[in-house]
Amino acid sequence: MNKEKSCGAVIFTRDEEDLKFVLIKNLEGSYGFPKGHVEDNETEEETALREVKEEVGLDVEIIDGFKTFDVYLAGKGKKTVKTVIYFLATYSNQQLIPQKGEVASIVVLPFKQCLKTLKFKGAKKVLSEAYEYILENDL
Repeated sequence: MNKEKSCGAVIFTRDEEDLKFVLIKNLEGSYGFPKGHVEDNETEEETALREVKEEVGLDVEIIDGFKTFDVYLAGKGKKTVKTVIYFLATYSNQQLIPQKGEVASIVVLPFKQCLKTLKFKGAKKVLSEAYEYILENDL
């Protein structure tokens, strides 16, 4: 089995006191969070910030204290164990710009709509953990 490590972020904002999350739709049609491979000597946080900027055009602020992960089989024949480290990040008053050739579209939705939109159990777990952290810490 091959192993891959990526980093990304669960991004949220408040819209008139309504909490909303950023989801990206990949070219295959699945929704998830911005993420990508660690390059050179990047830290996990640096990778997450770079990937968010590349995939959705946002300069986000990572929230201290939250870090989770998802592990799944990926690639041809599902022969790669992929571990994705996720941070929690926030933004306000910025335009979302999908990365050409990587991101089909971007949506910003309330928590319950995100849960319905996400297909994979791991992504739903990551979102739920982030949502609980936001509520518990009055973010």
